[in-house]
Amino acid sequence: MLLFCMMVCTAGYAKTVGFVCMYNSDAPTGAVDLTAALETELFDLCFDRGIIATSGEYITGNLERYKDNSSFIQRFDSPPDLVIALYCEYMQGPRRGSNSSEQAINWKKVQWKIIDFSVKSVRFEESINPETLPESDLKQKVKSIGKTIGAKILENL
Repeated sequence: MLLFCMMVCTAGYAKTVGFVCMYNSDAPTGAVDLTAALETELFDLCFDRGIIATSGEYITGNLERYKDNSSFIQRFDSPPDLVIALYCEYMQGPRRGSNSSEQAINWKKVQWKIIDFSVKSVRFEESINPETLPESDLKQKVKSIGKTIGAKILENL
């Protein structure tokens, strides 16, 4: 009977992750789409593993604002197990073609951390330089970075 109660209690509790995505306030047009694609990649990973994921509105800011853990934690009405804070930094790139008015985006940095909501402390933090990844296409970089971050999220649940 005790074993049955333990199984029901354990099975009835799903892990929850809350995402907070930031990007630099001077980011070029289209940067929010890359940030959204990365968040979607991470949401898909969570849902595929039975993890409940939630997020709020994107934040524009800078690296100093990213360092304020309490502002990330306060964004959630109900406490997730983990808060994943992502800061993406983008710069304007060169024009995509000689006749094009469309600017390319240079993805300079992804700074991210896992915050344990219950103790309000950082469990893990890492910086990724997308320019050093072997993929040349930004969509492929999103997938690669999503897999890297996703693996660490799973390790910390």
